[in-house]
Amino acid sequence: MTGGLQVKPNYSIANAPQPNVIVVPAQKATDETRAWLRTAAAKTDVTMSVCTGAFQLARAGLLDGMAATTHHEFFDGFAKEFPKVELRRGLRIVDNGRIATAGGLTSGIDMALHIVAR
Repeated sequence: MTGGLQVKPNYSIANAPQPNVIVVPAQKATDETRAWLRTAAAKTDVTMSVCTGAFQLARAGLLDGMAATTHHEFFDGFAKEFPKVELRRGLRIVDNGRIATAGGLTSGIDMALHIVAR
């Protein structure tokens, strides 16, 4: 036994019900998960990223023409890879309505409270 928390999902992206909220953390993604993200995000109340999760939103095309932020250590790489996204440096959160991004882990807490408040 390894101890600790184990997460056993009831669904995969192939059969998951439509979510109202999507939170994309700092993670790697596949073409399949980005395709799911594009489709599912079109019907959410809000889709948000924390830290470098903004890279996945941008790779899915969800940030084109919008302002966004990401973790400060990745500003230059983000700006270079996604010229269609207006990178806002130094902000903890950027809220575009249905799409929001947070700079880093603790900024994600600020964003969650902001979303709940709105």
